[in-house]
Amino acid sequence: MKQRKNKETRRTSDIILLSLLILIVFSLLLAVLIGRNKIKKTRGPLKSSVETALPNNNSSDTTVSIEELIKQSNELYTLQISSVRKKKNADDLIEKLRLRGYTAEVSEWRNAKGVVLYRVQVGQYISKSAARSVGEELLSKKLIRDYYIRKIN
Repeated sequence: MKQRKNKETRRTSDIILLSLLILIVFSLLLAVLIGRNKIKKTRGPLKSSVETALPNNNSSDTTVSIEELIKQSNELYTLQISSVRKKKNADDLIEKLRLRGYTAEVSEWRNAKGVVLYRVQVGQYISKSAARSVGEELLSKKLIRDYYIRKIN
């Protein structure tokens, strides 16, 4: 009886881990898909769909179109990780993040006094929780000191 419970517990844990992995992969693919027109391609072509096995469905895999999910989503979020006065500093940070596999971009912004600041932003996510997950990952890897989740549409 104890072995059966252990197997069930392991199976449940495996399903939860698989679900989290699928969410992370989807978020990264979505960020690349949305940002591919803004960022130079450095890798091979993107696939236009994500195949995911739904944990509560024992039937076959389901293919979900990324474009369809973007249309259904009313909100997108990004991580603002820095705001600096020198564009070179922003570009250096972006290059550091890109080398580690993150999608990053810089946008120019003027404050109330007319001072130009360069905002460094990472990814585009369909939920705050997905953005927060990547932000915490960046913090744990000590790639950033802090982040702010911004709504972008």
